[in-house]
Amino acid sequence: MRPMHILLITLSNIGDVVLATPVIELLGQRFPGLRIDLAGDARSLSLLAGTPGLVRCFSKDKARMHRGVWHLLKDLRGERYDLAVDLRSPLIGHLTRARRALCVPWRGRPAGRHAAEDHVAVLRPLLGAVVPPPVRLHVPAGESAWAAERLAALPRPRVAIAPGANWAPKMWPSGAYAALMQELAPAVGSWVILGSPADRAAAGPLLGQRDRAVLDAVGGTGLLQAAALLQHCDAFVGNDSGLGHMAAAVGLPTLTVFGPGQPERYRPWSPQARVIVAAGRDLAALAPGPVAGALRDLLAGLTGSEHDPQRVA
Repeated sequence: MRPMHILLITLSNIGDVVLATPVIELLGQRFPGLRIDLAGDARSLSLLAGTPGLVRCFSKDKARMHRGVWHLLKDLRGERYDLAVDLRSPLIGHLTRARRALCVPWRGRPAGRHAAEDHVAVLRPLLGAVVPPPVRLHVPAGESAWAAERLAALPRPRVAIAPGANWAPKMWPSGAYAALMQELAPAVGSWVILGSPADRAAAGPLLGQRDRAVLDAVGGTGLLQAAALLQHCDAFVGNDSGLGHMAAAVGLPTLTVFGPGQPERYRPWSPQARVIVAAGRDLAALAPGPVAGALRDLLAGLTGSEHDPQRVA
């Protein structure tokens, strides 16, 4: 029997793409041997390069504005899919040449408290009511080996920190992260600092602690390389950002600090994910002590010298 060929249309942000991976997992369980095409933001979709059964990725040319949507639709209509799953809009999936389309509703209340539950609810006509599995990224073997070699000299446990975010009020002050590193010095072997080039200023106080084993990976990796580095760490602490979702999706215990935002809806979707919400939703008021205590608990829960990530090639 010919394997199913499915198109999945995702949202654009890094966290949204990661939160779409439960949909991919469920489709793979339902259709063994699945072939899948992805449509979305080119940079975010790079995280899914190791997805089993991936055939092609399509992205909109942002420079073309609205014309980019029509060019993308023209590309998508070049294939006769068995199924189109549209997590982005109630319309695009129906405009493809797919034999069947499942799309987000035009209007209506969220299907669940969390965004992952909303995504999976799009599959309800096909699968019925299901609980989303944890998020999962498949890191290719080449990137995983590169990360293992780069981190080999760093003592364990290794803790990854992401001090940046896409909005200043969502960022715990850098000085607080530096104080966290000092307080946890006896319990942490080394630190891996991650972020985009825009996060250099936020990372400065963390990178300046030369008396500790610190790897500077801020602005120095692509998304898939960052995911590979996370895969070889033991825990993660950071702001409400895409890196926290990525950490959860490679099997890391995560601790996310929230100020403004909706942790009940956008926290990492993993049984190993914890959150701390600042009083008054003001991260400037969040002291390092409670965060250090929560991170100690995460580290105490590790078995052996290494966490047990979702090791996939």
